[in-house]
Amino acid sequence: MDFRQAWDRVAELAGETFRTGRGVEFSYRFKRTFIVTEPAGQSIPRTNFEKVFKRRSAVATSGTPVQGQAFIEAVFNDNRFEPTP
Repeated sequence: MDFRQAWDRVAELAGETFRTGRGVEFSYRFKRTFIVTEPAGQSIPRTNFEKVFKRRSAVATSGTPVQGQAFIEAVFNDNRFEPTP
């Protein structure tokens, strides 16, 4: 899956409930270039999703955390994120 496909999948999952690694439940509204988490109302830009996505495929996963990283990882790590055949 490339990032464009991943971003399309993020769009498809808008409105679903996710849980961060610390157990915080959230959903989000999808906008063209960002999402808005609910209930917190935090805007997370597409570019941050792309940074985290690229780190997932890298051997070294270290790097400076990005805004909304816990939310992004919750979406990417959810079983629903992987496309169904």
